[in-house]
Amino acid sequence: MVLTALFIGILAVCGLATALPNVDFVKINGDVYENGNQIVVERGDILDIRVKLTANLTERDVEVAADILGYEHNDQARISDATGTFDMDANDTQYEDLQVKVPDNVDKDKYDLRVRVGSRRGPTQETIVTLNVKGARHQLLIKDIILSPENYVQAGRALLATVRIKNYGEKDEEGIKIKVSIPALGVTASDYIDKLDTDESTTSEELYLRIPNCAEPGAYDVQVSLEYNDGYDRDSADTRILITEGDLCTPITTPTQPTQPTQPTTPQTIISVGATMQDVTIGTGGVVYPLTITNAGANSRTYTLVADGAADWADIRVSPSNTLVIGSGETKAAFVYVAARQTAQPGQKMFSVTVSSGAEALKQIPMTANVIAGQQPAAMSWDQIKRGLEIGLVILVILLVLLGLIIGFNKLRGSEPEDKEKTYY
Repeated sequence: MVLTALFIGILAVCGLATALPNVDFVKINGDVYENGNQIVVERGDILDIRVKLTANLTERDVEVAADILGYEHNDQARISDATGTFDMDANDTQYEDLQVKVPDNVDKDKYDLRVRVGSRRGPTQETIVTLNVKGARHQLLIKDIILSPENYVQAGRALLATVRIKNYGEKDEEGIKIKVSIPALGVTASDYIDKLDTDESTTSEELYLRIPNCAEPGAYDVQVSLEYNDGYDRDSADTRILITEGDLCTPITTPTQPTQPTQPTTPQTIISVGATMQDVTIGTGGVVYPLTITNAGANSRTYTLVADGAADWADIRVSPSNTLVIGSGETKAAFVYVAARQTAQPGQKMFSVTVSSGAEALKQIPMTANVIAGQQPAAMSWDQIKRGLEIGLVILVILLVLLGLIIGFNKLRGSEPEDKEKTYY
């Protein structure tokens, strides 16, 4: 009876041992590897694993898994893959596929890739292949993109970008080009990093991107690219930035055209006019029509002021000059002086002042002068003339008397004897 019980126990153990399907082979990236083999892989490699299984008996709730232990960040990004549970009938053959990615930032070392086959209870069948992880010969990766402002920027303002990169390759890299761009707006900036040693990180200088004044509000892609190893290797990444409406986009209009939004690359000009109607009296010094010009564009511009329509009744000049050079963001004033001629007829007169920049007429300003007749000086009567002559004669007599007295006193002083000079020794 004891021998019979022992024999039944042995059969039970043998049954448990055969409760899993056989692992016929394990392929990694198309090549068959056996337990204890070693292969060389690189950071960032993707391992495509295929496992062939054959069932001896009917199998229930079987699962195949592959994992790598010892990775520094396994608690947050585990290096593993697994199939769902499945059943197999006796003599069935089945292929299961897994995929494991070697992280870019894994330490260069040797790791065991464990391919396990098991079910809910009992032992597992395990195939272990050693991975000798090395870095690629040339491998730079973008670790982070830092924008300032971080979340949104106003149109017309500056966006600063810095890029954090790391050298995961086996070779030191020189002449690394970093490029940041917003393709939808056509703006870009670049920088070079002279040298970056293997396994070292660095951050680029601040890259300056000016957002156009009239950029449409919305979210835009910010693209970052790396070029290294004499331009043969690259890496890229992107992020997004929200652009809000700016306060520098002011369209330029003319009296005969409706307001149109100015293109982002067109400099903006703001023209402000004072009073456009004034009284001008014939024969006086005239009046002044003031106006100001603001250059809100990115570059300096030259403006020309020309007055038309007053050649037959008035004299017009522009002060300080009819040509103004205005820098970016500056405002200058111009004064249009209008003086009515003696031959001008009273009444309202129309004229215009045109502001141009280069060959482009920016604005034509209509103005009105209300010409008023001047008062003629009244004719002097004979009594007024006589009274004036009498006053002049009295003044002349007084001057002659004073002159005679001065001459007399001078002669009296000249006739007195001079005191002789005494000298003592």
